Amino acid sequence: MDTFDILEKLEATSSRLEKEALLKQHLDHEGLKKAFVYAMDPYRTYGVIKFKMPPAATSVVPCSGTQPFFDLLDRLAVRSLTGNAAKEALIAVFADMPALEQKWCQRILIKKLRCGVDTTINKMWPKLVPSFEVQLAAEVETTRTRDAFQIVPGEIKYPTYVDPKLDGLRMIALKEQGVVTLYSRGGQVLDAPGLDAVRKALAEAPYDNMVLDGELLSNGTWNDTMTAATKGRT
Repeated sequence: MDTFDILEKLEATSSRLEKEALLKQHLDHEGLKKAFVYAMDPYRTYGVIKFKMPPAATSVVPCSGTQPFFDLLDRLAVRSLTGNAAKEALIAVFADMPALEQKWCQRILIKKLRCGVDTTINKMWPKLVPSFEVQLAAEVETTRTRDAFQIVPGEIKYPTYVDPKLDGLRMIALKEQGVVTLYSRGGQVLDAPGLDAVRKALAEAPYDNMVLDGELLSNGTWNDTMTAATKGRT
């Protein structure tokens, strides 16, 4: 069965058990696994979401298949194509696709398959899709006196470091082969223009292949920080 036919069936059923049964029938389907990796790997981003979708191909002449699409995604992932050049390349690839391929390849590109299997894929194929995890603070047991909270003895080993709690937005910056991608704590890509200065500073920094984990703060309130991170205004 074709990859896109399977995805159509997954989208059409609301039953988790039926989705799992369908996936189990296609555990050896390399095309399906490839679609999931390209759509769900949080460390693969393509830098283009909006472009003018061309009309679907209607010719009876066989199309070139989806390999050119995945080859293009590989180039977009390392930013060897960006801006208008990337959009033009996507338009050219999508113009050779029938409607069903356009539908699912566009969802792969924007990394939103919307077929209800996000939490099931690694259950079917262990470690197929990398998980996005961040370091979290552990809770420390305390007791409360009349004047203050006190840490239970033995919970912390001294000397230790203490930082103030900042009222910002958790942000993780990944720089790989010179390409900078910003993520929220949940793994959502933060690509608003309001963060261009952050991306530029990290891209020009004299280090590579690293992860920075910190707090995003604007010059104003919490709402100002969220606006800069999601709507593009600083």
